[in-house]
Amino acid sequence: MLVSYLNEQIEKTLAEKRSDSLRVDISTAKTILENIKNAKTYLDGLTAAEPIVNSVVTEVLERIDEFQNLIPLIIAGFDKGIEDDYKAVRENYKRLHKLQEELMLSVTRLYNARIGDQSELKKLLEENASLRYFIPSADKANHDNLVQAEKFLLGQVKEVELLLQQLDDLKVEYIVKQDEVVAWRNEIDSKILVARTSLTIWARAHKNLGAGIPVPPMIDVAGIAGNLAGNVVKTVVP
Repeated sequence: MLVSYLNEQIEKTLAEKRSDSLRVDISTAKTILENIKNAKTYLDGLTAAEPIVNSVVTEVLERIDEFQNLIPLIIAGFDKGIEDDYKAVRENYKRLHKLQEELMLSVTRLYNARIGDQSELKKLLEENASLRYFIPSADKANHDNLVQAEKFLLGQVKEVELLLQQLDDLKVEYIVKQDEVVAWRNEIDSKILVARTSLTIWARAHKNLGAGIPVPPMIDVAGIAGNLAGNVVKTVVP
């Protein structure tokens, strides 16, 4: 029955023109099948099948390696797509934050000027030329000038805050998409680890069976690895 099953799978592989996935030539495969068929016991037959099991494990691990090597490129593509989609939003957000910081500094300097720090008023007019409309020069500043300048600055601060709030939803979308990519990467890495571990356990279990060591059911290797990268396990001999 074991010979019949393996022979059927090999013929299926050849019919689908995937002989390279056998990792053994046809004559070697036939020799292995004969060794299994001529084995005196089922355990001897399992031991004789070891080369095919090893070839399957090696092939699947190499396919997983190929898939894993593609992940950084895929992630880079996702990242670039997200960055391109939100490039203008991010730049506007940065500019508005910078403007907000500059305005808050101007408000602070104006407050210090109102309590008598003349040097702060000079720095304020040097940094924010728009305030010269209200305060032509530090020497000619008076209470009314400072009040008008303060109202103007606070109005600008409020406008910038409103603009930032309007960008908040887009900022959340941007962060969510980045988090989704990170979560996807972690999930794939976890599946790859499980697949590698499962294949190792499966190969060891097969060897133990051939040696007569009882092996309880542990992991659905085909199920786990089959979900990885489009049923990668199905590309080789079952």
